[in-house]
Amino acid sequence: MCVVAAMALAGLMARPSGAMQTQPVVVVPEFANVRAGPGTVYDQLGVLTAGQSAPALGRSEASDWIQIQYPPGSTGEGWVYATFVELQGGAIESLPARTAPPTPTLPPTPVDQPDLATLLAVSPTRLPTFTPAPAMTLATFENPEPSQRGFPSAVIILVLFAVGVFGAVMAIVRRNH
Repeated sequence: MCVVAAMALAGLMARPSGAMQTQPVVVVPEFANVRAGPGTVYDQLGVLTAGQSAPALGRSEASDWIQIQYPPGSTGEGWVYATFVELQGGAIESLPARTAPPTPTLPPTPVDQPDLATLLAVSPTRLPTFTPAPAMTLATFENPEPSQRGFPSAVIILVLFAVGVFGAVMAIVRRNH
């Protein structure tokens, strides 16, 4: 009798084949938001903190969300993200796949409806004005008078050319000897 009572307290259920199986339980290591459906678009129902647990009822089609009994001990249901919890007493694939409830629709945003007089009213607009550009100053260049002072540069060029030719002739003559 004590064994039966202990098994009942532990949450063990008898299968028709006579084997014993525990109901899978979700255990929260840190914290997890409980939502009305499998996704962040659903309303948040509450939070499970570190160490809390809840019976697992099912999973989403993609096995990334787990449906739990929330609050624990009630007939309500909630969904937790599978990455943030640990499933004990079975694998996530062993849970039945549940269909997600319809996503919540947002209430329509009120829009001001202008009346016909407001639509036809034309407010005067200011016409653009012409602003003249500031006057430009033009740069002028003066040609200086050529000066007759100094040594003409053409003489230097001719002297250097003559020295170059003389050097080239000397190189050729030395090479032939």
